[in-house]
Amino acid sequence: MNADDLYEDNIYGNGNPTYYADEKCEIPYTGHVEVIYNGKLEEEFDIVDGLRNGIQKEYENGILTEIDETRGNRTSGFGVSYYPSGAFKAISITYDDNLISAYFYSEDGHNVKKFGVPERFKDIVKTKPDGIFALVSIADLEKMNEEILKYGHPLNLPKGFEFVVPEK
Repeated sequence: MNADDLYEDNIYGNGNPTYYADEKCEIPYTGHVEVIYNGKLEEEFDIVDGLRNGIQKEYENGILTEIDETRGNRTSGFGVSYYPSGAFKAISITYDDNLISAYFYSEDGHNVKKFGVPERFKDIVKTKPDGIFALVSIADLEKMNEEILKYGHPLNLPKGFEFVVPEK
């Protein structure tokens, strides 16, 4: 379904609306949505009961640049970003639209920058039974890898990659 064929209401603080199948905005839409601009696919995502839930993909000039998981209109889970060349740009974990942990790469894959757990999340990470793994567990890695492989970009993590668990 093209996003232009749906009706929107209740825009969240992050800019994502609730999608409806009817003009009165009484029947929440469930299905796959594509955003086409100037004849090119810009974005596609899954909607459940009007909200983004599932895999969301972004494109620049028709080239896949990002794959993220969404839950309840918010980015939550595992994400992968690509350079236009197809090389990894970043892999990340988000929770409720907040970046939790990420690795950023130069296009040649040699320069790696790590983004650790922000201060405001350290208490959450410490209080959860399995620390950061509780946050990581929300990611549907199998589904993400399936989507990544559709586009010929296997999820081969760089040598030395690991999710860092903060000390309790």
